[in-house]
Amino acid sequence: LRADLLDEARWPGDLLDAAAHHRAGITLLGPVLRRARSVIVSSREAADIVTSEIARLGASAVPVMVAPLAHEELAPVSMSSSRRVVSAGWLDDRRRADVLVRAVARVDGATLEFVGPSDPVVRAALESLATSLGVSGRVTFAGRVDADEYDRRLRGARVGVQLRRDARGQRSAAVADLRARGIPVVTDFEDGGTHLDEDALVREITVLLNDDAAW
Repeated sequence: LRADLLDEARWPGDLLDAAAHHRAGITLLGPVLRRARSVIVSSREAADIVTSEIARLGASAVPVMVAPLAHEELAPVSMSSSRRVVSAGWLDDRRRADVLVRAVARVDGATLEFVGPSDPVVRAALESLATSLGVSGRVTFAGRVDADEYDRRLRGARVGVQLRRDARGQRSAAVADLRARGIPVVTDFEDGGTHLDEDALVREITVLLNDDAAW
């Protein structure tokens, strides 16, 4: 934080709280780029941000390479009549999960499962939200699972949804995992995606659950 020339008054109370850094707009990108000899990122958008930041810092120009996230060669899922929606990976307040819960609550017969570890405060808030919407039985949390169980739970889904606020060009291993299995993913931060509101999310999910051709 000192290397980023930040006044201590801006520092989060808990220096290991990643979400608090994000809320404060602290990326720690400056100290990294000042020392970098090369940079690898996962998208063209991220490369542009890094290049702009290097110029802003007056740091020495370094090569920036875009390397898309890798994924396993996997057999694709078969067409399923399941109405399960899955969101995979670490769950925190940047994942816009409250919007997803509200959207799924409006889609007839849809269920939602979060697969992966979660911030306990965020999970408690989502459980409370699901209860208030009358869909607590349709929203579940698998928590951290092993590789075999992770594969099973993803393959049991009809649709994947990955949302993110304040995206800076980063890509998602969870999106790659879902696509590698042939599961369509609704996302608002990859491939030039636009910020999805609740109504747009309801439309996207409904089409993919109901229309086999669209799926």
